[in-house]
Amino acid sequence: MRTPILFLTAVIFLVASCSPRISTNIIRNLPPQPMDTEITIFNNQEQIPGPYEQLGTVSVGDAGMTVNCGYVVMLNLLKAEARKMGGNAVKITRHRPPDGFSSCHRFEAEVLLFQETGNIAEAITGSEDSNSDVQARVDRSTLPPDLIVFHNGDSIYCEIDKVTSSLILYSFSNEVGTFNSKAPVDGVQFYVMNFNRPERAVAEAGKEKYSPVSISFHGGYSYMPGEAADGASSFYKEYLTSLKHGWSGGADITFFIQETWGFGLKYNQFFSNGFYGNVSANIGGSTVYGDLSNKIRSKFIGPTFTYRKVAQKSGNTFYFGYGFGYLDYSDDGELINQKYQLSGSTLGTYLDLGYDFAVSENIALGLKLSGMMGTLSTIQERVNGITTTYTLEADQRLSTGNFDASFCLKFNF
Repeated sequence: MRTPILFLTAVIFLVASCSPRISTNIIRNLPPQPMDTEITIFNNQEQIPGPYEQLGTVSVGDAGMTVNCGYVVMLNLLKAEARKMGGNAVKITRHRPPDGFSSCHRFEAEVLLFQETGNIAEAITGSEDSNSDVQARVDRSTLPPDLIVFHNGDSIYCEIDKVTSSLILYSFSNEVGTFNSKAPVDGVQFYVMNFNRPERAVAEAGKEKYSPVSISFHGGYSYMPGEAADGASSFYKEYLTSLKHGWSGGADITFFIQETWGFGLKYNQFFSNGFYGNVSANIGGSTVYGDLSNKIRSKFIGPTFTYRKVAQKSGNTFYFGYGFGYLDYSDDGELINQKYQLSGSTLGTYLDLGYDFAVSENIALGLKLSGMMGTLSTIQERVNGITTTYTLEADQRLSTGNFDASFCLKFNF
């Protein structure tokens, strides 16, 4: 019979350990109240209308392996003990939410008896939720901003740091310190952001809270790489160097299929102008004079693939983008009174690296570094209305593209 006795002892121990711990101190013995007696909950900061009598104290907490010890569950235990003592109200003197030492809500309270039940009715008149004396008696201004309620009945007041498709990351504090924790969304019934504010909104767990559409406009300094042809004069090399510096601008729209990854469309344009008047050139043994000018344009349009990381506290965003698309190049020039146009197109690639500073929930200002590159293997030259197409050898191909440093204005929806 030794084994069955040991087994039975272990089972009793486990059952006892899984149940909440209840301690009472009775000051005055009274007959218990009926099971349907309404028990009013007061918090420690409330002024309680009299007269009333204190019948004893009760505390509920963690027995070591307690699993069913959520906020509402533990308050119901307080009510049950109050009925056993013959009381009709409970004043909470201490509340410790789940922390690093226990997963339970722990309460210490006084059991009260109001001889005139009208006093209780007066105390709860005007409460915002007549269906729940638990919510009516909680002073939300003393609580952390957010609430998480789990499927097993547990709940915790906390500060939600991030919500993803699989996890809720949150932090909470008590007299010991501040702790970071996380909860799988499949174990969460619901969570409430800004719980102690009138404009609070309830969101279902598992639904990510992020901006699915982003539209941005950017503009700034741009540099076009490249070298002047061998044998060019120092004057012409200086002129070509000035054409490398220009401006760029454009717009992006991105659709995020989840918080971090998205796709969309990008448009960007580089432009640079150069002009010198009354320059000279030796043509056919004669010196001629005229203007030298160029209007260079480089346009890119193509699909985007974007990764972003949003800081949940500040709303600031780091992002990285990559893509490929149509790259168009044109140069409207004039050389000693002879006007011409060079043009070409190719497949180009781009790279974005940026950081946005949140101005409001939907608007951000940012800085971005970008690069766009492509190589022209054919080019069209138009002179006097005649267009000629040239196929360039490998060592003659024209590298086109630009590197940008831009300011961004972004709208998130």
